[in-house]
Amino acid sequence: SLRSLEVFDLVGVTALDLSPGEDLLWGKGEGFKYSSGQYLYLNVPAISSFEWHPFTISSAPSDGKVTCHIKMAPTGDTSFTGKLLNLAKSGLAPQALQVNVDGPYG
Repeated sequence: SLRSLEVFDLVGVTALDLSPGEDLLWGKGEGFKYSSGQYLYLNVPAISSFEWHPFTISSAPSDGKVTCHIKMAPTGDTSFTGKLLNLAKSGLAPQALQVNVDGPYG
């Protein structure tokens, strides 16, 4: 979806885990408050400046980090999640990955 008139948090990714559940993990800023069961939209400019994708927040609100477990879509390498997995496999340091966050919602 196109999201252009809102203010987003720019976050630093601290880990990209290539286990079967593919984790995207970043440090939680003071202003990022959420409840169990909420979701957010992620944008990764290295993949597309205009694509935003919803993911459920899988960490507890009391955790010091925000985690989204991301599984590659069945469409494979051409999907957003496939491109994210390939980006992670490319050897890019997780700290170098820019991620924009819109949320939480729900």
